[in-house]
Amino acid sequence: MFENLIAMVVDKSPAMEKILSSILLDQLSFNQVISAHSATDAARLINSGAKVDIIVSSWEFADSTAEDLLKQIRPKQRGQYIPFILMTKDTSETFLVKAFKAGVTEYIEKPFKPEDLTRAIMAVAVTKGSERRQAVRYKAKERNKVVISIGKTASYSGTLIDLSTGGMMVKTSQFLQNPVNIYDSAHITFYVNQKPVEMKAEIRRMEPDINSLPDKTIIRVAFMFTNVDSGNMQRLLDFIETLKADIPDVVGME
Repeated sequence: MFENLIAMVVDKSPAMEKILSSILLDQLSFNQVISAHSATDAARLINSGAKVDIIVSSWEFADSTAEDLLKQIRPKQRGQYIPFILMTKDTSETFLVKAFKAGVTEYIEKPFKPEDLTRAIMAVAVTKGSERRQAVRYKAKERNKVVISIGKTASYSGTLIDLSTGGMMVKTSQFLQNPVNIYDSAHITFYVNQKPVEMKAEIRRMEPDINSLPDKTIIRVAFMFTNVDSGNMQRLLDFIETLKADIPDVVGME
């Protein structure tokens, strides 16, 4: 339904974040979910360049509120028009007026059912049919190690070819430990300066590595990121910034 959209979930509860991510990814088919647990984390990601098409957020966090988040993103072009769905128990007129003045687009009352969230998203989301999200991919400068985990036991090593905020291309050996198909889920770990960056992903394409022919056991695999928490997204953004300096290494659009 929303295959081309990326959602950001902002909630202090990991349990609620997991529930919302499941609804958005599994029931509504969002392209990706980015998780944040505070106004500071969410604003930093958006203002740093994370692509976000819709925000689903609680009002209160451990040390801030959704109002604080909106104050940080609404004045800037990147966050000015992102639809903002608020989850709240307080539906008094006084509170809702305050919320909408702060920049909330729509609200749903807690506790809510998945269909309530669906209706709210339908009311605010703008989709463009089969139009693909335009994200620049950057070629890796070094042999960044990538570990691909599929299922409970299969694990493969590879090297990063290129990446964007939405996905990556990896060079690796054929997946021989168990059958692997397009759209299968994977857990990706890649290393920047020997520090891990982790995210959940989906396999979108597999093809022989043309630079390794006639050896067909070496392949290229395209992954689309599906679920990324705020810490790993920030590390990904920081790494991409280091790749942006060399314009000739921009390799295309997703």
